[in-house]
Amino acid sequence: MSQQHKYFCAIISLAALILLAGCPGKLRMGRTSTQRTALAAQSRTLPAGNQTSHTHTFTSPRGYTIDVPDNWTTAASSSPSRPIDFMAVCPYTDPTHTFTTNINVAVETLPSAMTTEAFYQQNLQYMSAQLPGFVLHTGSDFHGATGGKKMDYSWTMAHGSALRVCSYFFVQGNTGYCVTGSTTVGEFVSYESQFDASARSFRVSAKHQSSP
Repeated sequence: MSQQHKYFCAIISLAALILLAGCPGKLRMGRTSTQRTALAAQSRTLPAGNQTSHTHTFTSPRGYTIDVPDNWTTAASSSPSRPIDFMAVCPYTDPTHTFTTNINVAVETLPSAMTTEAFYQQNLQYMSAQLPGFVLHTGSDFHGATGGKKMDYSWTMAHGSALRVCSYFFVQGNTGYCVTGSTTVGEFVSYESQFDASARSFRVSAKHQSSP
């Protein structure tokens, strides 16, 4: 494996979160500003993590589908070269107004086919070295529509917000996928089940799957 190549889907996902308010790059919002304002106003009266029991499915040109809560604002990349391909943003803001809960998908072309375990370990090594206050809580096999690995961890942003994050790693051929759900430490208990549900729905289309 090249020493110059770093597998950092999860790092890319987390970097995007820091600029979340503006939905960085060329992500296009799935709803108008008026619709997003109305959804946010409605959701503030509901408990965190329980805004809706309905989901909608996002289908990416990059070969996967994922289900996210229906009232979360969605954004999709307009450029296949950008690693952050999709983001869903919760309309509810945590009580401290320091971070917006979200789910995103990063896609990385690997230099060669590799196992999910290897992809997971490379990300873990890189994240533990780069993220301030990184703490790994659990790392385990993950079973859903597509088999993968789940990493549950926390880290501290530059302005002091402590985040609790679940990243799910999937590999098909020489493509690595990372589904990342992030929220504040205090809100994690309300959102982990939603992160798991979206990750369980993640599915790579048949034509993008590696041959047996």
